[in-house]
Amino acid sequence: MKRLLLMLVVALAAAALVAGTGTAGDTKGPPCANIASGDAGYGYNPADSSGTVQATFDLAAPACAEGSYLLEIYDFSTGTNPLATSTLTQAVVGGDPCPTGSTSCVTITYSFAAGSAPSDGVCIVVTTFYKKHSADRGPDSGCYPVAANSAGGKTYS
Repeated sequence: MKRLLLMLVVALAAAALVAGTGTAGDTKGPPCANIASGDAGYGYNPADSSGTVQATFDLAAPACAEGSYLLEIYDFSTGTNPLATSTLTQAVVGGDPCPTGSTSCVTITYSFAAGSAPSDGVCIVVTTFYKKHSADRGPDSGCYPVAANSAGGKTYS
């Protein structure tokens, strides 16, 4: 009986230790892959039906070498129809409009070719990866709506 009790105590202590060493919230990775906040804008050109989406987000810690980032773009009205997916190499750590010298701010820009951009807006999802494994998603569920010709203004995490 003592042995069973001892095994139970050890198991509970191990579970508490594992729970205490995890990262905060919904993130499944280190702080350098945790989306702390973000903003987005979408510029639509009615002359040729082109457009540019830009998502900027702050990480909980400076970006790490093992981190990568993905922008998925969906239909504005339904948030379900995939319109485009950026490549992981299109993310820029500290790029414009991030503050100068920032190492925890990431910008991803995607441009729709003439004739292919939606006129009403887009709905986006940003995903961070750490060592090629999904670490965090912004927003946590659904997608973040960005109206046409908007500069952002909301915050998501």
